[in-house]
Amino acid sequence: MNSVAEVVEKIEQSAVTPNRTVRDVRGKMKIGQVVRQGDLYFLRINGQKLNKKAARADQNRNLAAGGPETSSAHHHTAVGDVTLFDALPVESLGQGEGGKDPLNRDSLLGPVVRANSEWSVEHPEHTTVVMEKGCYQVIYQLDPRTSSRSAD
Repeated sequence: MNSVAEVVEKIEQSAVTPNRTVRDVRGKMKIGQVVRQGDLYFLRINGQKLNKKAARADQNRNLAAGGPETSSAHHHTAVGDVTLFDALPVESLGQGEGGKDPLNRDSLLGPVVRANSEWSVEHPEHTTVVMEKGCYQVIYQLDPRTSSRSAD
């Protein structure tokens, strides 16, 4: 059985030789399903609640903006006709001591992407992912060693 540190090391080593292929998930993702690119996850959501929210003033297409300072290549870029929104509220799955969330889940939620047509996420070190029109909640990977947001 591998330790968490060994598993994380294997994942980090797999990033040494980037995969330059395109992963096309159009027509394959239903509401509630997830696709991953590097340390970002894209959860397909029902975007009805977005109709009541205003779009972000900052439409920076770098979906990992504001990530850990240690990241040297954190450029997951949304390409296509997309609008970004702040994360939708989610119910807490459990509270830690003193009513605080021990995993700080709020820090793991990125923007919601509403794609008005086919779109993709590009990164210099990862496979490009092509997705269909719809709404997607960006979720940042948890680093189990630090219980905080992971970085490429």
